[in-house]
Amino acid sequence: MTKIGYKKCISREIKYRNERCIVGVFEIPDDTKISPNFDNTFAKYKVNKCKLIRIEHVNGEIIEDLNSLIPTIFFDKEPHHEYKLNETYEIDDMFNTNYDIKDYGIVMFFERSRAEMYLLEYIENGLLIRWRDTGIKYSEENYKNLKRNGICKYYHPNGVLKKECLYLNDNRNAIETIYNEEGYVIKTEDFTPKKYPDTIYKT
Repeated sequence: MTKIGYKKCISREIKYRNERCIVGVFEIPDDTKISPNFDNTFAKYKVNKCKLIRIEHVNGEIIEDLNSLIPTIFFDKEPHHEYKLNETYEIDDMFNTNYDIKDYGIVMFFERSRAEMYLLEYIENGLLIRWRDTGIKYSEENYKNLKRNGICKYYHPNGVLKKECLYLNDNRNAIETIYNEEGYVIKTEDFTPKKYPDTIYKT
């Protein structure tokens, strides 16, 4: 069964970064080499072959007018790969399924939400989830008006909760609890704003 992969891409023709973030939907042919060679729904993979079949806005709307969006290039720090609609893109023989995820290949996600969140530093409103390349969650942050507002959680590399705190306008606003890698509380710190009683001055 052919896999479907997702990548955050940009178009060369759109000038502003906030307008050019799009999600490419790719077919991953059955004979594609995948590294690392294990099954993890959330992990970032590298593949040696893919076919761009659809382009969508980050909000999920399909982009019908593709003339200004082709070719698209993958938005990443590594050398860009270039894709055209309904054409299979394949890299050369340097690809090896035994290589680490950081090595040569085309970055691909098998979960759309992972692709949407990749390289995203913040969102205007809502929940932002960041993932490690291993597929383990890094953080959950709630945003309102581009600032952290609400409970935010951060995780150890083994997936155990590392710390959590309530934020208000990007500042910690309650007791922050810190856990070790076994899940035991090792520290708390109170960031609750101090309330001082009204002072009566006599003259």
